[in-house]
Amino acid sequence: MVAAIGGTLKNTPLNNFIVEDDDGDAKAIFPAFNKARIASPIFRVYDGQESMVYSF
Repeated sequence: MVAAIGGTLKNTPLNNFIVEDDDGDAKAIFPAFNKARIASPIFRVYDGQESMVYSF
């Protein structure tokens, strides 16, 4: 994964964090990431309240 840091590009490992309560919508994300060749992990929570636990 490439991220812009300070105006330059640097290879930086990233984690993907999604908040999605619908299983069908969440399952659609995985093929899209594979198609885009995004190999970084995807972490899923089911609602905003649960996301707050992981955000802080």
